[in-house]
Amino acid sequence: MVEDNYSLREFLETILSPFYQVRSASNGAEALELLPECMHTPVWQQKGGLITSDIMMPVMDGFQLLEYLKGNLLYAHIPVIMLTARAEIKDKLHALRAGVDDYLLKPFIEEELLARIANLLLNYRGRKFLPEELEEPTGNEPNTAVSQITPENLLWLKELESLVQNSVTHDTLSVQWIADQVFLSERQLHRRLKSITGLTPIEYIREIRLQEARRLLENRLVGSVKKAAHSVCFHDEKYFAQIFKARFGKSPSEI
Repeated sequence: MVEDNYSLREFLETILSPFYQVRSASNGAEALELLPECMHTPVWQQKGGLITSDIMMPVMDGFQLLEYLKGNLLYAHIPVIMLTARAEIKDKLHALRAGVDDYLLKPFIEEELLARIANLLLNYRGRKFLPEELEEPTGNEPNTAVSQITPENLLWLKELESLVQNSVTHDTLSVQWIADQVFLSERQLHRRLKSITGLTPIEYIREIRLQEARRLLENRLVGSVKKAAHSVCFHDEKYFAQIFKARFGKSPSEI
């Protein structure tokens, strides 16, 4: 947890310590000094780890920390949640990848933070412990599975994310369509996406749809939850609200 405000740091520790082992740093540079030690703890190696970071900090701010992490082979796989006071800052957090990272607007409620962390850690474990049938290719297919995220795979994921985002409002968006666009079989797409994000292609499409709905709501680009749901092809408003809250820890109507 990277936060320079002492009071907020104590508050966050109060929220997180009943569920997780927490180490805190007051800026990005201090966090990078602690990180190797944290990664070698039994809990991290068995269950994974995650970084939450504020943006405005002295010495090394959150932007600089995020860019360093995602550009470093040792740290690129670590999930990151950025705590930001303004929705528009999301546009500057271009290193964040859906399914791997997240951002959280201040002020936030406890349930939001816990839900975001739980989801990202679940995805982390999903890509770290791939099912055996996904680890090896069959037939003449190249092995597109990887053991961890690399900067190269994050670049591929960025391009895939842009592709899916541009079609997120269409009912025709499907796993087969994505596979065709990136010149992979559905099996190859499943293997590669799962190894990078921990999500299946179907789960990934749903994640992008939910992220777009959140953007629409946060920026007041739609006038109702129903319009937000329909904009991203959720036609059952009740189901949309249910999975939205499970993913983000806050109902769409609260946003």
